[in-house]
Amino acid sequence: MKKTSRLGFGRRLRELREMLDVTQAEIAVAASIDQSLLSKYEREDVSPSWLQIERLLEALGQSPCSLFPEECSAYGRAEDEFFSVDYFSGKPKDPSGKDTPTATHTVHRDSPFVKVFHLPPISGRYIVSKAEDDVMIPDWYPGDHIIIDNKPGPTAGKVIVGFLDEEPLARRLVRDGKNMLLVASNRHYAPLKWVKSKWVHVGVIVYVVRDMTKRYSGVDGPEEG
Repeated sequence: MKKTSRLGFGRRLRELREMLDVTQAEIAVAASIDQSLLSKYEREDVSPSWLQIERLLEALGQSPCSLFPEECSAYGRAEDEFFSVDYFSGKPKDPSGKDTPTATHTVHRDSPFVKVFHLPPISGRYIVSKAEDDVMIPDWYPGDHIIIDNKPGPTAGKVIVGFLDEEPLARRLVRDGKNMLLVASNRHYAPLKWVKSKWVHVGVIVYVVRDMTKRYSGVDGPEEG
């Protein structure tokens, strides 16, 4: 059998998909690509754009080196130059905060994601999650993406993510005399008393990513503007 690095892109893609035991239909849905187009990629009838390649890699949870080993080697882009970021499309249900992520994004250490947000490229340290409720308006809106650093513990003044009595929450931790409160930015929500023994910590929110082509409707979350 030929080495993968000597195969064309389509055959590399098909072998990688089969090695990961996923179907064309599953990858097409995860990558937001029509299955018939994915089939053409694998047959090498057409060539994908870089955007499509990035979507495929994200759906497969793999680094570019898995599809372009020779290029990575030639330009010094070894596997250790990539790190993984877990992505959740909604609230995790497991109180540990370690539910199976929707996808695992493989990010290069020199990518804009790292440079813009000044993130230390450490695999498994960061979680990207999609906000679903209006509890933290105007800090973020439904549909925005929040970046969670799971290394820091709960600290007063920080917006923390975790579970209080097994209920998933994201609130700012505020000291109020002898008590610690979980305070929503949206004043329609009353503060909650933070009790350490009842709290399962996930991490601290360090950045919010907003799609500025959307606008908040106040009912169903961001919509096309």
